[in-house]
Amino acid sequence: MKSPAVLARFSLTLLALNVAMRPGVARADKVACVAASEKGQTLRMQNQLIQAKDQFLSCTRAACPGVVKRDCEQWLGEVEAAIPSVVMSATDGSGRDVSDIRVLLDGAVLVEKLDGKAVAINPGEHAVRFEHGKETPVEQKIIIREGEKRRLIQISFGQPKDTDPPKGGADQRATDTRGSRAAGGEIETPRRSAPIVGWVLVAAGGVAVGVATYFAIASIIDYNHLTECKGSCSNDDVATVDRERWIAGVAGGVGVVAVGIGALILLSDGSTHAKSPAQVGFRTVAGGGVSEIRVSF
Repeated sequence: MKSPAVLARFSLTLLALNVAMRPGVARADKVACVAASEKGQTLRMQNQLIQAKDQFLSCTRAACPGVVKRDCEQWLGEVEAAIPSVVMSATDGSGRDVSDIRVLLDGAVLVEKLDGKAVAINPGEHAVRFEHGKETPVEQKIIIREGEKRRLIQISFGQPKDTDPPKGGADQRATDTRGSRAAGGEIETPRRSAPIVGWVLVAAGGVAVGVATYFAIASIIDYNHLTECKGSCSNDDVATVDRERWIAGVAGGVGVVAVGIGALILLSDGSTHAKSPAQVGFRTVAGGGVSEIRVSF
């Protein structure tokens, strides 16, 4: 539906045509110019901007009445600014540009070959189909906005070529994900496992030191009680103090060693790969009170 401004201008055009009929201009030309201006406005409101442009070009001819010509020139400029355009690009499976592409827009041939130039199309929703030899056609749905210029539409034919698999097949791939293979055939522990072992040792050592501290304090308190009952203390009281001292000594030794080794592993950031999980153990020597710390990697 025409706007009031368009209707007013169109009426003015008809009035000028009827009043300013000049002998040098054929009546048929005048009628054709007015018809082209009217059709151009109708097409413009239907978003058929490319077709509207052709009509406005027709009514800007010198043979058209001056009023009609001036109106059509103004409308032509507005339509040309509003017509959107697209730039199409296509590549093959290797990523190389290809130009022998036939492009269809809404079922009609748009271009027979890509040349990198912008192509004008009407605004709105469109179905674009790219055809390349025997390759499977590629289709896209696009929405082009009025005034949108040089919109890039890029597609690719074929699948990217696979890279060669690593030597050694599945065994090599498994080695890559689980660790590096040493010269002797053993799989080394990844670097990221070393900090875990270090933190475990530090935590275990901290607990052991805490246990040692508890029993050391307990042995001191119980020993003070022995001094009060000197000569009359029971054997159980004496054995309790000896047991507490023994536990404090063993736990303290294990804790200090574990914390030290854990800190060393963390500081080295796993530069030395363990062949097997770290183990911390101890054994007592006959007679009690003497412990041996054994750490293996």
